Amino acid sequence: MKTTIGLSKKERKEKIRIIAKNSGIRQEYLDLKLTDEDILEVYENLRPLQIVKPANTYNRYMLSQNTGKANKKAEVAETKANAEKERADKAESQLQQFLNPENSELLRIGRWLQNALSKVGKERAELLKEKNLVHKTDYENDVEDLKDALEEHQEIAKEIVSEGHQLQKEVDNKLDVLRHQQNMTKKYIIKHYGIDVWQKIEYFFDKKVV
Repeated sequence: MKTTIGLSKKERKEKIRIIAKNSGIRQEYLDLKLTDEDILEVYENLRPLQIVKPANTYNRYMLSQNTGKANKKAEVAETKANAEKERADKAESQLQQFLNPENSELLRIGRWLQNALSKVGKERAELLKEKNLVHKTDYENDVEDLKDALEEHQEIAKEIVSEGHQLQKEVDNKLDVLRHQQNMTKKYIIKHYGIDVWQKIEYFFDKKVV
């Protein structure tokens, strides 16, 4: 029958300290996992622990290095994921703003145009003029006014030409009368006073004209 061995707290603590020193395993782990019997058995066979201690130390070092690298990669991945999430949230927000009818540029233009077209006369024309637009009715009215003005100018031009022709006709008639009167006067003077007198009169009037 196997005898159960019990260690005092002081003995247990001292032997665990020695085992930890030779094995490279932390004392609190040994105290947590080993019974008094286990501690005595290991304590009496420290040589194997001394042999594997360098390998165990190196193993812990590599584990810590790999853990550090893993943690670093995890941090980078988390940072990247957060950045991607932030971009996705921003894109989603922009999409929602774009899809919101209240933010639609087309809707704003439509409302402005509807408001402008609800006006009449000069007020409507002034609003549309701000966007370089012209209402069909205003355009047709302007074209009609321009057409009336052109027709009026054409009528005035015709009247001026007609009056000019009439004036020219009257002038020609008066000249014909004057030529006839001059011819009759010439004949009368030559008949009653002679050709010499007429030539003197012509000479006198020619000098006056010059």
